[in-house]
Amino acid sequence: MAVPGRYTVKLTVAGKTLSAPLLVKMDPRVKTSGADLQQQFQLASKLAAHVGEFSAAVTQADDLQKQIIAQTKEAVGKTELAAALADLEKKVGTVEGAGAGGGFGFFGFAVPGNEPTTLRQVQTAMGALMGIIESADGAPSADAAAASEKWEAAGKATLARWEEIQTKELGRVNSLLQKAQLPVLKTGEERPRP
Repeated sequence: MAVPGRYTVKLTVAGKTLSAPLLVKMDPRVKTSGADLQQQFQLASKLAAHVGEFSAAVTQADDLQKQIIAQTKEAVGKTELAAALADLEKKVGTVEGAGAGGGFGFFGFAVPGNEPTTLRQVQTAMGALMGIIESADGAPSADAAAASEKWEAAGKATLARWEEIQTKELGRVNSLLQKAQLPVLKTGEERPRP
C-alpha cells in the first residue's frame, strides 16, 4: 500500500541503478481524506512489521523443535538430558502454538482472551486485522484500532515468553548437551546458513 503522492522507483541490476518518477493518484471515485488514508497506512504498516516479526519467531520455533527432536534421539539413556529436552519441547510448543487463528472473519473483530496467546495466534490475528484495515478506503474504525492495540499488547507478552525460553531454558538444556558432548541447540542468527 501507498498513500497518494510522488515517489521515485529504483531498480538495481548488476550494480547499475535506474530510477523513474511515479505519481500515485487517488481513485476519483473515492472521497476519503488524505489524513484518513495516512492513518490507514500507518496502522497497516505497523501491523505488517509485527506480522514479519512473528513470522520470524514462528520459523525459529519450528527450527528449534526440529533440533530438539534430533537431539532427543541422541539422548537415549541420558535420563536428565532426555527429560530436559522433553520439557523444552513442550515449552516451545506451548508458546509457538498449533496454528490457531485470531478469530477474524465476516463476523467482526476478535481480541485476545485471558489465556496466554501463542506466536501463531498473534501472527494470524495481526495478518487478518491488517487485511481488514487495508480492505477499506478510510481511516481504521475504532474497533480496528482497539483490536490492534490489544493484539500488540498480547504480542509483546508472547514475545517475552519466547525470549525467556531462548535465554533461560535453552541455556539450561545446552549446558546438559555440552556435558554429554552433543551439539548445542541454536536459534535465529546463531544458526549457520546453508
